[in-house]
Amino acid sequence: MVKENIKNDLFISKSSKVAAITGASSGIGEAYAKALAMQGYDLVLISKDIAGLKKVADGIKKVNNVVIKLIMADLSSEKQIEVTAKKLEKLNVSMLVNNAGFGIANSFCETDPELLKEMINVHVQTTAIFTRAVLPKMISEQKGAIINVSSLAVFFHNRKNNTIYESTKNFVLSFSKALAKELEGTKVKIQVVCPGYTRTNFMTSDTVKGRDYSMIPSWMWMTSDGVVEESLRKLNKKKTILVPGRVNKIIVFVLKCKLLSWMPLIIVRKK
Repeated sequence: MVKENIKNDLFISKSSKVAAITGASSGIGEAYAKALAMQGYDLVLISKDIAGLKKVADGIKKVNNVVIKLIMADLSSEKQIEVTAKKLEKLNVSMLVNNAGFGIANSFCETDPELLKEMINVHVQTTAIFTRAVLPKMISEQKGAIINVSSLAVFFHNRKNNTIYESTKNFVLSFSKALAKELEGTKVKIQVVCPGYTRTNFMTSDTVKGRDYSMIPSWMWMTSDGVVEESLRKLNKKKTILVPGRVNKIIVFVLKCKLLSWMPLIIVRKK
């Protein structure tokens, strides 16, 4: 078992490469953790699910001899975002993956205002504040990368009961594009990943109960490993926006031509 003291701020990396990953207890975040460990990165894994983090860390330790720090943090809390950002400032993070996120099944007016605030904190505040925490060192050292996980939803503009999710993920997209422009001339890479339907526990979480995904054909789904493999393989390319998967690329192309803007209303329904 990994013997990590989550209250201990001591983190002595054996590598010049350190990756911090939010939402690392499962799904896409877990896939990034495993893939980056294979590339020799020491890891800072962040999630409110400490049991999930320990399970991920144990699995990685069986395969890779890397240093792993676990940070238990509920990123829906502004206070915990601030506390975690201060920890990241002290670490020599060379790769930041802002992956934490969740969905909401209800319409905007039916959603508890507190849940709306939590989503804004997780998707918007965390992405901006954590990026601000690690970016100065990356710029001064002229190396590093930031990967922000958005969603294919940003290319749709008529999905019912998706207002706050789509809006906050649009922030992630716009923020990443603007930051990439700002960082031109530096060697810091910015990538925003827009996954489509991906087989993770995102689709079964309590906040999206009420959505029926049974009508989505199997060929539209990707695995977390597939998303991450393409993300890391294309990180050194000049393009900031990555839509992983051939099917998703075709969907975005068709949507830009305004031929299939009705599709999300047909295949995803409320139960």
